[in-house]
This record gives sequence, structure tokens and C-alpha cells, in this order.
Amino acid sequence: MKKMALWEKMVLWFLAIIVLLIAFLVIVFYSSSYIANRPNFTIQELPEAHLNQPYYAKIEIEAAIIEEAVDIQVSNEDIMVEPKVYESHKDIYNKPVYRADYSNLTITGTPSELKPITIKLTGSTYGSMFVGKEFEKTYTIEVLE
Repeated sequence: MKKMALWEKMVLWFLAIIVLLIAFLVIVFYSSSYIANRPNFTIQELPEAHLNQPYYAKIEIEAAIIEEAVDIQVSNEDIMVEPKVYESHKDIYNKPVYRADYSNLTITGTPSELKPITIKLTGSTYGSMFVGKEFEKTYTIEVLE
């Protein structure tokens, strides 16, 4: 068997290091793109409601939500889920322009039935360096007497 020269060994080590570096960068890129822009819901469960008593809860989503992509479905007409509305700027006639912030939701109402209330949130986040993510979260509010 022929012995390898020193320069041949160095070339092999160099190529091995390049391959490992590329593999490392690919793994880091894919793992960070999986985690990036993923919405984080600050509360996982909503508090219980009581029959014929006012209900109030807040849900905050830690992500930039696309307003047009949000769909909110509530199983009970007595409960409303509304985004935070704020004045974003004034138009050329100095009239306020309002925007809805779907990352800050308020749940209000007075339940009139003793059955659980489901709230389903679906939507998308804005992309930045990575592609935006879609989300779907379902909350259940237990109604007690």
C-alpha cells in the first residue's frame, strides 16, 4: 500500500472540515427557520366562566400577525373576541387612521348557557428573514354555575 504524502493528508483534512462546516450551517439554518416567526401564545388555557356573569380574558400572541389572514370562530354568540384597536397615524386631512392588533385579543361577554365555549384562532405571521408561519389554536372555556 502506497504511503500518502503530507500535502495529500492536508487536502483530505481540509475537505473534511469544509464538508462538516457546510453540514453545520445547513443544520443551523433549518433549525432556526423552524423556530423563527413561530407564534407564542402567552396563555395556554382560558379561565373558567360563570353562568350569567360577565367574562373577561386577554390573549397575547408574541408574533407579528397578518390582519387579513386571521379567522376567529366562537361557538357561542354571547362571547366576543376583539382585537386591540389603536390610532396608527393621521391621514392628510389630520383624521386618525385606526388599525387592529390581532396579537392582542380581548374576550368579553356573559355566557347564558351551561355548555363549554370554544374559540378557534387561525392565521399567519409576517415573514422576515424566514418565511412566515401559519398557526391554529383552540381554546375551551368551561361554563360553571
